[in-house]
Amino acid sequence: MIFYKQFLMACILLMVVGTGLVACNHKKLVETGFTLSTSDPVLVRGAKGDWDGARIDPGGMVYHDGQFHMIFNAFSAWPGNVEMGYAVSSDGIHWEKQGEGPVLKTSDVDYAQVAASASSLLVEDDGTWVLYFHVWQTRSASLGSGFIGRATASQPQGPWTVEAEPVLRMSKNEDAWDGGQVSQANVHKTENGYLMYYTGADKKGYMRIGLATSANGIDWDKHDDPASTEALYANSDPLLAPKSGSWESNGIYQSRVVNTPDGWIMIYKTFGFLPQNNALGFAISEDGVDWVKVEQNPLIFPNIVPGQGGFGQPSLLYERDRYWLYAESLSLSGSAGIFLINNEAPIF
Repeated sequence: MIFYKQFLMACILLMVVGTGLVACNHKKLVETGFTLSTSDPVLVRGAKGDWDGARIDPGGMVYHDGQFHMIFNAFSAWPGNVEMGYAVSSDGIHWEKQGEGPVLKTSDVDYAQVAASASSLLVEDDGTWVLYFHVWQTRSASLGSGFIGRATASQPQGPWTVEAEPVLRMSKNEDAWDGGQVSQANVHKTENGYLMYYTGADKKGYMRIGLATSANGIDWDKHDDPASTEALYANSDPLLAPKSGSWESNGIYQSRVVNTPDGWIMIYKTFGFLPQNNALGFAISEDGVDWVKVEQNPLIFPNIVPGQGGFGQPSLLYERDRYWLYAESLSLSGSAGIFLINNEAPIF
């Protein structure tokens, strides 16, 4: 009850600054909290030694023609080579891998030196499937150059055609907030074009969340505030930055965004080894550009999965009037697979 009263107070305060409608419309999401859908993973890694036998995460996801579709990432090691598989579900809980092998490999991306990893999936009006992925060029999650690429196919099983060049690169200014790396694209098609939420890292590996816009999904312009002229933000500006001295002070990344009837919401992750450092935060927006973090962050801790201590890459959908949050769960013994985390009972 105390938590709910605090949220109502936050709603009142946010109304003053113009984001109260979205905040209060999402009070049910925060009030009900999140629960584990099942005690077992909804998608498990393969047998030891198989192409997907080490780690898997939900990669890029979309709901299309009455089914959930996932292009998942399968790791041979971390950090190491990644191959992408395809799985499908009619209810979001019971998943089946399709085919006996990957549908796209790191070796299919000419400019990927270490790995290519899926992060966003959508279907165009003409039936074209579009996959966004990022590559990393060193065996580090945050240090070393990285780009965002795009691939298309007539069906999710492939064959996939990879664009010859990355569609988003790090800033040419090495002192910029995204001058060290760009990754983790999460792309949405709107009436006015495309929005890409992405992770940017500076040359020290410190991560923030940015936005790029496009008319065609291929040519992108980074969000820029002309008023910011310091070297860090001279060419573009992040949408969200970590708050110093807080649970997220080590950097924020892996943002996943959904557009709902009540506005936009974002889940994002932070670095660290303590439970509060490896948790998921929540932000809200009326237009997908101006964001406000929820005061109660972080909302989801890794121990929501018993015996686990960390999250891998998450994926978030809003379908059937509910949120579908998928995340790889990790412990010292390795990956436990992909779990579904709900904010209310399933609706079928």
